[in-house]
Amino acid sequence: MFRRCALLVAVTACGHAARHPVARAPATRSAPASAVLTPERVLEAVTTRYLPHLRRCYQQQIKHDPRLRGRMTLSFTIDGRGRVTDATAKGLAPKLGACIERRMLAWTFAAPRTTGGAPTEASFRIPVRLDVL
Repeated sequence: MFRRCALLVAVTACGHAARHPVARAPATRSAPASAVLTPERVLEAVTTRYLPHLRRCYQQQIKHDPRLRGRMTLSFTIDGRGRVTDATAKGLAPKLGACIERRMLAWTFAAPRTTGGAPTEASFRIPVRLDVL
């Protein structure tokens, strides 16, 4: 019997800059609009580039528990170089969360910047729903 896996990603992401105030740097050339990191761009990257990573983890886990389905929350911080740090995936099986967290640490994005153009960090939380079709 063949089962197809689906990973449904919610269409919203919440993002915010680091909680620590960042001193404004002198005015510099701003990044092109296409390189600006926004919650929408992060969500787009997750759903287009990184969705296969999440599917692989899910497919591995449903081999052990075919009834595994539900909601998870992916939380991560993108540092000033565009790399993911502090990745957590909570809400379902711990092994599934650990697999997803390992994959998330390999993700890269445009580096977040302050309004003055200085590197900063930004945190995001993305709800996902895992289901078997």
